[in-house]
Amino acid sequence: MRKKKGTLRRLRYTILFIFFILLVFYGIRHQVVGGGPAGSPSIHAYCPFGGLETAYLYFTSGEFLRKLYYSNFILLGAVVLLAGVTGAGFCGWICPFGAFQEWLNRLGKKVFKKTYELPKGLDRALRYMKYLVLAVILLFTYKTGKLVFEDYDPFFALFHFKFEELTVGLVILLLLIPISLFLRRAWCRYFCPLGAFLSFFNWMSRFKIIRKADTCVECGACKRVCQMAIQIEKVERVPETHCIKCLECVEVCKYESLILQTPKFLPSTRYVLPVVILILFLGTIGISMASGFWKSKAPAEVAFKIASPDEIRGWMTLRDVARIFHIPEKQLTVKFSIPEEALDMQIRKLDKYGIKEEDVRHKVKELQIQTVEARKKAPSPEDIAGWMTLEDVSVMFDIPVDVLKKRLGLKPEDSPKVQLKSFNDRYPHFPKKVREEVKKILEERKKF
Repeated sequence: MRKKKGTLRRLRYTILFIFFILLVFYGIRHQVVGGGPAGSPSIHAYCPFGGLETAYLYFTSGEFLRKLYYSNFILLGAVVLLAGVTGAGFCGWICPFGAFQEWLNRLGKKVFKKTYELPKGLDRALRYMKYLVLAVILLFTYKTGKLVFEDYDPFFALFHFKFEELTVGLVILLLLIPISLFLRRAWCRYFCPLGAFLSFFNWMSRFKIIRKADTCVECGACKRVCQMAIQIEKVERVPETHCIKCLECVEVCKYESLILQTPKFLPSTRYVLPVVILILFLGTIGISMASGFWKSKAPAEVAFKIASPDEIRGWMTLRDVARIFHIPEKQLTVKFSIPEEALDMQIRKLDKYGIKEEDVRHKVKELQIQTVEARKKAPSPEDIAGWMTLEDVSVMFDIPVDVLKKRLGLKPEDSPKVQLKSFNDRYPHFPKKVREEVKKILEERKKF
């Protein structure tokens, strides 16, 4: 029998720590420098799942979801390649969010001297939840053309470093922290959409963990260290759909009953796995950089191509806003009570004047509505835009909100304060329907 050693774990934790610190650096740099063409890319640009989220929009229109770019496709390609060759090697050796949960669990073990597992039936059922999460995210992302998972993503909440914004993702993160102290990699096992997607490729893995039943005494040591809570002592081969190839089980087995089966042309040592993982992952990124394909932020002509005040970002200046929405700069200085030189400051730095990003979005909407109302001709139903609300339409055309809701078939509980385009999920092409209904109401008025 050989003694338990922690060499492989130390190597894995070192690699995970490097990638974790790298993401921390990118997240902090984005907050300090700001985004946009001249700033630092959003943390979204370094997420492989972003490549899957923006795939439909890119292949149907040639455009990207905001905050995503070519780097997401390259990272997605790298992790899919890893999945096909090493299984979920990315999850066990590179993923910073997986590492975060794992370190919390080790802390929980040290403090509370215990870890917990869910009942087998519940655990088995919950493992399928991540496939539902994946399907829902992609469905709504492809349908709306927006990064809908952003507000629900605990990965983004952790590395974006803007904790004053209370989002569902931040709430999930705050719940995961105490859960991870007692339950190993809960997000990875039950909810991770990227893990669900990669599981479709893991079966091709050339690296497999095999259990030798003739020497195994079923002591359970392997299960106790398994981050995915797999019952390793009961199987002949560790299932690829759940295993993250951390090799904790291989290293802890005193009887050498668990071995890493490697491709025939590679050395039969477990240390070859991290080498292959790093070569494939870093090699893919390195080749893309050397060939000029690696781009993590959109150029100015793309970044400034926005259609709604809701897309105004903190890295923009009020002068940018004036140019994009055709608003006189003087009108903005009066509206915000600021000196002219403040027009060239990033919006996120205007807090010295008591101005927040949301204030800018709201007041630009007001100015757009006022511009429509100030036209010499009466406002036209064609002026109705998806970013407007029913209350805006009511003011523009002097139509009571209740009348609009009734004519449009809305429910009493439907709020008139939300954007028209937010009703598209239940009422396809809702802004168009509003324009048509307002036309009818105006025509009916003429008859009287």
